[in-house]
Amino acid sequence: MCMRLVRRAKDDQSGITGLETAIILIAFVMVASVLAYVVLTAGLFSSQKAKEAVHAGLEEVESTMELKGSVFLAEFDLEALMPHVDLTRSFREIAQYPAVARDLALLVGRDVPAGEIEATLRAAGGEILESLHLFDVYEGKRIAAGKRSLAYSLIFRARDRTLTDDEVNTVQDRLLAAVAEKHGAQLRSA
Repeated sequence: MCMRLVRRAKDDQSGITGLETAIILIAFVMVASVLAYVVLTAGLFSSQKAKEAVHAGLEEVESTMELKGSVFLAEFDLEALMPHVDLTRSFREIAQYPAVARDLALLVGRDVPAGEIEATLRAAGGEILESLHLFDVYEGKRIAAGKRSLAYSLIFRARDRTLTDDEVNTVQDRLLAAVAEKHGAQLRSA
């Protein structure tokens, strides 16, 4: 029935909005999943036949809506997942002292995972390295063959004082030495 409504709306342009179409599709998927569950638990069909029936319904959604990708249906047992969810809330006080932002572009081998570089930076950064994130990966002109550039944004902050440039420079030098020793990374020049 849902698919007939959507087809009719597409054929006669009767004014069904995108929201109404989405609601119809959601209803269809919900009905299909309930029917599949009932069919499986009642033992009316084998598991394979029920899967084929649901798959046929999802294919009809794809063709009716002219979707370029695939439509999937999933069922999650939330009761089974909840023991693995940490619902405790944690917070940190708002920082009283200013942060110092630095960007580092590192030349590394193409085979060196960015996650390993990040782990090395975090370990060498100590307490004042508040955060870091990878914001650019570049391979191309002015980069040697077999190498790539990984650019990280770093935020430094002390909880008890304003950091000096010398303190941040010392930690930055320690970061560069650590990634050079462990991964053969070099600071990329402009």
